[in-house]
Amino acid sequence: MQRRRLRCCKKMKETLQMKKPSTSAPTVKELIQHAIHDLEVTPDEFQSIMDCVHEDGHLDREEQALLSQFHAMINDGTIKRVRGK
Repeated sequence: MQRRRLRCCKKMKETLQMKKPSTSAPTVKELIQHAIHDLEVTPDEFQSIMDCVHEDGHLDREEQALLSQFHAMINDGTIKRVRGK
């Protein structure tokens, strides 16, 4: 009985951690909005976005959605990838 309870608590804890919002999401959002505003992204800016996403080791739903939209805008040409300035 005790082992079952411990396993259940461990699974609940893992589930709650997965739903916890990422601490880097607001910064990622700001960086992506800057790229959208400029309609271009340099390699350094792109790398900053990727580094920020992976900074806390947690990719939440908001960050996934932001990255998905960001990559879609690059793929359809809305945001251009340009050489460093």
